[in-house]
Amino acid sequence: MNIKTVLLIIFAVAVLLLVLLLIFQKKRKQKGKRSKYIDALYSLIDGDRTQALSFLTTAVKQGETDISAYLLLGNLLREQGEPEKALQIHMGLSVRKDLSSKEILEVQVSLADDFASLGRTEKAIKTLEKLSKKSRSKEMLFKLHTYYHKLQDYERSTEMLRELSRYDSEISKRTVASYMTSIANELYERGNVKGSKELLDKALKIDKDCPSAIFFLGKLATEDHDIKKASKMWHLLLDKDISYFEDVKRYLESSFYEGGDFDAFEEMLKELIDKNLNNAPIAVALASFYNKKGELGKAIDVLEDNIVSFNLAPYASIKLAELYIEKGNNRKAVEILQNVNFDERKRYYYKCPKCGYRSDLPLNYCSNCFKAVSFERSYENSNS
Repeated sequence: MNIKTVLLIIFAVAVLLLVLLLIFQKKRKQKGKRSKYIDALYSLIDGDRTQALSFLTTAVKQGETDISAYLLLGNLLREQGEPEKALQIHMGLSVRKDLSSKEILEVQVSLADDFASLGRTEKAIKTLEKLSKKSRSKEMLFKLHTYYHKLQDYERSTEMLRELSRYDSEISKRTVASYMTSIANELYERGNVKGSKELLDKALKIDKDCPSAIFFLGKLATEDHDIKKASKMWHLLLDKDISYFEDVKRYLESSFYEGGDFDAFEEMLKELIDKNLNNAPIAVALASFYNKKGELGKAIDVLEDNIVSFNLAPYASIKLAELYIEKGNNRKAVEILQNVNFDERKRYYYKCPKCGYRSDLPLNYCSNCFKAVSFERSYENSNS
């Protein structure tokens, strides 16, 4: 072997070593460089959706092949108000041949959300219904529930919610009945009183103790001057939960006064106050009743017997002061009012604690944000 051959061999080995060294350094550099998709996930954890969107856009432009990056990018674009771009991305994913069954499901669900955001709710439903023939999930059933509701197909929306209860232990018969009550309220507000009543009757067949359904039926019976049914509903509701008394008081008075059954109203109030000692709203109602009958002394006695317990209910003290003024004892009235922490809140409504949706009824399901929550009383001239 001559010197020229030896030199060629040494040169070839050197070139090979150099190439291997460059490959190794490149791989090590790539390994140490974090994926933009991972950066996007960290941004989402930090609550910075705008930064996450930027990272995902960069990841896609750089050719990252992770399906989740494209899926998440589309979802964020939709949330940012660009459903058309989201649809393009997800449609592109849907034709890929390398998707797992789980990824196919995720892509189709995202497509349904895209269609819904574009106002193509029927297309969203068809997408999910087709997919549900192969597999069903909590997420899919909940979305179908909300989409059917948006189309005002309340029967199918209720069916989806009932089926969802088989997958989600938090969805109970009470949840379904409460949802039906919220729909009954929507029908009533649109003038469909008959449909509202029919739906409420169905709700009570699912859950005979559903408070919002009982309340609504009592309200409707009062409006229909069906005193017997109204009285039955109010008794049923208050036997189960006395906290509803302040909500139903005006309907109670209307029912009994209209029927002229004053003795029955008095007995009901006395029975309620015996069962619920120191309940200010009941005591004030009974005192007001006696006052209307002209029995001022009885009215004062009802409140005087429990006034110490009403320190958190200033309107009870105010009512007692009014009665003393009527009696001509202004000094006593002033003495009572000096210890009152005035609360001017009078007119109230009910609102969803999640989204703020307002209603005249104490509902237990919000058909605006689709949450099984109890509506809270809120006052017109307060921030609560």
